[in-house]
Amino acid sequence: MNKQKLLLIFCMAGALVLGIAGFAIGKSFGGTQTNEVAEGQSKQKENAPTTWTCSMHPQIKLNKPGKCPICAMDLIPLKRGEALGDREIKLSKLAEKLADIEAMPVIRKEFYMPVQMVGKISLDETRSKQITSRYPGRLDRLFVDYTGVEVKKGAHLFAIYSPELINAQEELLQSLESAKAMQKSTIESIRTSSEKAVEASRDKLRLWGLTDEQIKKFETTKVITDHVTSYSPLEGVVVKKHVDEGSYVKEGSVIYSIASLDYLWVELDAYESDLQWLHYAQEVAFTTEAWPGEEFKGRVSFIHPILNNKTRTVKVRVNVANKDRRLKPDMFVRAQVRINVNSAGQVIDKALSGKWISPMHPEIISDKPGPCSVCGMDLVKAEDYGFTPTNAKSESPLLVPASAPLITGKRAVVYIKSRSKEGSYQGRTITLGLKAGDYYIVKSGLKQGDLVVTRGAFKIDSALQIQAKPSMMSLTESQEAKKLDISLDLKKSLTKIYNVYDSITVSLSKDSIENLTAKLDEITAISGSIDVSGEDTKTAEFWRKQARELALAVNVLKTSKDIKTFRRNFESLSLQTIGLIKIFGTVEDFNLAYCPMALDDKGAYWLQKSPELVNPYFGSQMLHCGDIKKKFSYHLAKISLSENNRAILESAVADYFKISELLAEDKKPTLDAITSLSSSLQKINMKTMSEEVHLALMKEIMAVKKATESINRKSTLKDYRKSFATVSSSFISLMKLFPFIKKDSFVLNCPMAFDGKGANWLQLSKKTKNPYLGLEMQACGDVKSSFKAFIEKPVKVEKKAPEIDHSKHQQPKPEVDHSKHKQPEEKAKEEKNVEEAPKHDHSKMTPKVSTEGLTVYLALQKALSQDRFPESGKDQILKSLNAFQPSAEITSSINTIYTSKDIKKVRSSFKILSDFMIKLANEASLTKDVNLSHCSMAFEGKGGSWLQASDKIENPYYGSKMYRCGDIKKKIAGGK
Repeated sequence: MNKQKLLLIFCMAGALVLGIAGFAIGKSFGGTQTNEVAEGQSKQKENAPTTWTCSMHPQIKLNKPGKCPICAMDLIPLKRGEALGDREIKLSKLAEKLADIEAMPVIRKEFYMPVQMVGKISLDETRSKQITSRYPGRLDRLFVDYTGVEVKKGAHLFAIYSPELINAQEELLQSLESAKAMQKSTIESIRTSSEKAVEASRDKLRLWGLTDEQIKKFETTKVITDHVTSYSPLEGVVVKKHVDEGSYVKEGSVIYSIASLDYLWVELDAYESDLQWLHYAQEVAFTTEAWPGEEFKGRVSFIHPILNNKTRTVKVRVNVANKDRRLKPDMFVRAQVRINVNSAGQVIDKALSGKWISPMHPEIISDKPGPCSVCGMDLVKAEDYGFTPTNAKSESPLLVPASAPLITGKRAVVYIKSRSKEGSYQGRTITLGLKAGDYYIVKSGLKQGDLVVTRGAFKIDSALQIQAKPSMMSLTESQEAKKLDISLDLKKSLTKIYNVYDSITVSLSKDSIENLTAKLDEITAISGSIDVSGEDTKTAEFWRKQARELALAVNVLKTSKDIKTFRRNFESLSLQTIGLIKIFGTVEDFNLAYCPMALDDKGAYWLQKSPELVNPYFGSQMLHCGDIKKKFSYHLAKISLSENNRAILESAVADYFKISELLAEDKKPTLDAITSLSSSLQKINMKTMSEEVHLALMKEIMAVKKATESINRKSTLKDYRKSFATVSSSFISLMKLFPFIKKDSFVLNCPMAFDGKGANWLQLSKKTKNPYLGLEMQACGDVKSSFKAFIEKPVKVEKKAPEIDHSKHQQPKPEVDHSKHKQPEEKAKEEKNVEEAPKHDHSKMTPKVSTEGLTVYLALQKALSQDRFPESGKDQILKSLNAFQPSAEITSSINTIYTSKDIKKVRSSFKILSDFMIKLANEASLTKDVNLSHCSMAFEGKGGSWLQASDKIENPYYGSKMYRCGDIKKKIAGGK
């Protein structure tokens, strides 16, 4: 019985603790109905107005208790005085402690990403040699008689008995005696030939491996030796002894394999996902089991071009110095490359920035160009191997702790702790880059110093989900919109809803709620009549979802009994309509306005067509309170324009520039100049235009027409300038759609125009001549953007066949003047073509290999000369050569170059491509100067030619084996 009592006491104590904790968190999160009701009751005691809302649908806000119009749940009182955003939440100190929330600032610092690899040490193949017998014979003595012996350069290796060597010595003695006898001859040619015979005998012995000292000693003693000693040509270790003492060997037989251990290779395995970060000449640090805790370093000298299909790795070779001989071949190693990345995600290396590197010896690094001190090859810029120069732009990246973002698929959400509002946290979607260790690179969404929640973010997100606010599970409007394929018909239908909404905005701004119920019914009718059966599936589904939300917002507004309640509930309809226009777009102009004082200083947004602010939340009390934040317009991608229509626009804009000049000098333009703008634009032929283009163009034409019609003889200079601002806006919009001015033009902005509201205009010069402020402040304004000059495409003029005089065989026919039956526009066009045709330069019509295509070809040549496979550029070079209708052989060779893993096949295919490129170069089809090079030894003596940019031979057919083999035959100038 005592145990049961004790257990009951513990249970009651635990329930009490949990209750207190739950009360504290619930109070701060706003997640329990009891706490909200209690706060509402306390406010009622203070005779303060209370707003009632639904715990499941927080967009519902009424001024009295009752049922939710959506789910029929009891409404609960809402706390006043908290102006929290959609993704914002406020926690008390106790709630923060219970949720165990921790925040850290976003920082900028150097970002190092480690790339781990494993491998083993091997011999440096470039420093290994085989000692062979130069002549047949018997090895009577091996001075180096076991593997592993270290030999010095010039050390004796073996003594060999060779009858052929004895005969060579006898030949030398005979030639010496003959030469001595011939010295007394009076015939110079005889003396010369005897001397040449002596030298030839000496050369024979040299080629067989005898040193000059041995030959000189033999000539002095004249004693023929039956054994000759061979000496080591290098310093190293005998890694293998191929024969035993007493063996008979033939000419060319391998006796020893000797390798230098002063320099070794480290062969590492790199995963394919890490290849993007690995580059030639990078410093690599590694450790061995033999020397724990000690780090050795080397540089990447080669990245194998072929992936191992079984291990999914690529071999990476590192050159390592081993002067102290502590590293041994076949030792296992663990290596790491520390990749330094800038804010753009590019690999940088401060030690190599601005340096020049040998393409064959990565340890040779210089501050300036020149030849490699080892192999003589030209040094290459470090940037050519994938390193980004370190400069002012390559700042350290913005980093956020890895525990901060909540990642769902491709989205990442973080919560920011407010520095000004105590206990306030706001959600934000950000874009992440690379991850290394405990940090992510932030591409966008955060700035340095922002306090991000690194612990407890998921608890905050869960609380937002309970309150039906956007969370990590919610897609942003822009992300939804990217998935939608929206037709013009749907945009037009929705614009009808926006127009009805705008009429409600105007009524509220006039303090009137008459006929608003009828207008709400009209929104419901339009929404219900929208047919999305022909839309994309995702678009249709998303619209149905939005239509339901729109219907709910309309139903809430219908419950309003007075204008005060209507204005409060108007926010729900406004937010829904703003969301629609953001996602689906519009075919008319609407302005997004904001008033920070609306709804008891909470602030509220709304849409309106009027450019002059009309506040629906305050009406006549504060009609112009707020600001225009954004303009929603009908957007269309750039399109082509017919020559006739472009000429009309060019004529109209010429009048526009004249008007601008006059206004800048405080002069009124003539009424004819103003009205001609509108009349010129109305001459544009729209019969061949699509509905979308017609709609976009008509919107600007009607805006110009309305602005010009407002000007009359009584108009003041201020009226002219106000009309000119509207015309300027339309011309700027037209230039964005289809540039039509033959000179570079600039968009200027004056923030002081129209009492600080600001205005834009077009100019042909960057020098400001303000049409809105005139001589008073003519220089006020800055260039905000620019448009490139419209370049008219040359008209092809076909060559006429030789004229044949048929008059001898035909009767003359009476001439008929067809011009009488032609329209004036046709006659003018024909006369223009007749006048302009002879001016066309046919040389400009010659096809050219694009600069991008030529760059890809030269990169191929460079890569093959360095024994590298090409990495990219296939599509660019194919596209560039399409104009020349290349044969199937040319196309096939390009495909082979980018797909084959056999370097010989790639080089053979490159020769086919080179022959075609040389042909084009000789026809002046290249845009850059190039050098024509040729190697007669390539392809087993058949020879091969290629084009290159360098003035020194870079042989793509031999690569590093014979890098400088060949000659530059001539320089081919690029076609102009």
